[in-house]
Amino acid sequence: MSTARHPDGTMEVVAVGDISLGDSWQGVGGGVHARFERIRGENRSYPFEHVTSLFQGAQIAFGNLETVLSHRGLVRRKASSMEMRGHPGAAERLAAAGFTALNVANNHMMQHGIGAFSETVESLRRHGMSVVGLADETHRGCIPQTVSANGITATLLGFAFEKDKYAPGPVEYAFGPDCDIPGQVAAAKERSDLVICSVHWGVEFVRHPSAAEEALGRSLVDAGADLVIGHHPHVARRVERYGRGLIAYSLGNFVFDMLWNPWLRTGLVLRVRLSRNGVEHHETELVWIGDDYQPRPLSGEERGAAGAFDALQQRPEWVAQDDQYTRHYEELVARNRYESYGHFLRNTKHRPLSYTVQTVLRTARRKAAGMFSVKPALPSGHD
Repeated sequence: MSTARHPDGTMEVVAVGDISLGDSWQGVGGGVHARFERIRGENRSYPFEHVTSLFQGAQIAFGNLETVLSHRGLVRRKASSMEMRGHPGAAERLAAAGFTALNVANNHMMQHGIGAFSETVESLRRHGMSVVGLADETHRGCIPQTVSANGITATLLGFAFEKDKYAPGPVEYAFGPDCDIPGQVAAAKERSDLVICSVHWGVEFVRHPSAAEEALGRSLVDAGADLVIGHHPHVARRVERYGRGLIAYSLGNFVFDMLWNPWLRTGLVLRVRLSRNGVEHHETELVWIGDDYQPRPLSGEERGAAGAFDALQQRPEWVAQDDQYTRHYEELVARNRYESYGHFLRNTKHRPLSYTVQTVLRTARRKAAGMFSVKPALPSGHD
């Protein structure tokens, strides 16, 4: 991936996928946070030691931060309190790795309350990073973040579409369905040369965007966005040139403990050169999440295991049919649930027994509750 310097009037952006610095429910006590605590004194670059070169030469290095970085309110004996919670010291690692901007508009940032969320935002800012996706005072818009370099300016916006199940009231990030996103993109375009819009959208595991997501992404470019960056599906999706802009429908995972499927271990790194005329050039590189949860540029063997990314550039016919898209989604959810249970059982020895027991009991309660609840509709890109 090129890291050459470019003249005034252009800006280099490198974007990566979901960054979870906590333990998922399948890995509480043995995921990223647990490993971070165990080795942080020995390895001061963890979990980014193999990928810092990817950000060289970029004026904006961007990712989606999927967990808070706070121990506020932590009860270590409770698995639910440990789940999806990053270490407070991780903000320093993000800055040292080269990140300059992180999106916090996603459905896990309020999981441990407003205190943990606020501490995360403060820590990111203290280490010099822009926090993208914060709700404005009306809770119907995003607070724009502006970056200037090489004689041009870029405004970053971030919106989440997955409904937050942790916050009882208004969330502290921009919730897309409540916002006039094309209007805010257009307003940002009047104030700056470039607009970069992050969208936490779609459904998990499906490797192709829905027709609704395609329509939304293109409408944002029509409104003035030069770059639309998608997150949340946990798998890489196609990158599409549209008009003067570029839409990355999902960059997959970058740091995560979801190791049970090759697609979940494969992330997409996108490098884009932008000018006032829009996208001048873009290129992609695949990274592979190792057993230590760290991303690395793919070797030939791992690239084969992950499958051919080129195939994702082709749009299958079932994408346009809502019933077929829903059926495909449900099949993938069932498959990933089965694979994640197997991964959980194979790795019980790496976690404290109390967390394993709590996780099993909590899963059983959720399944029992699900048997008597109304099945939710498939989320779309718009609502």
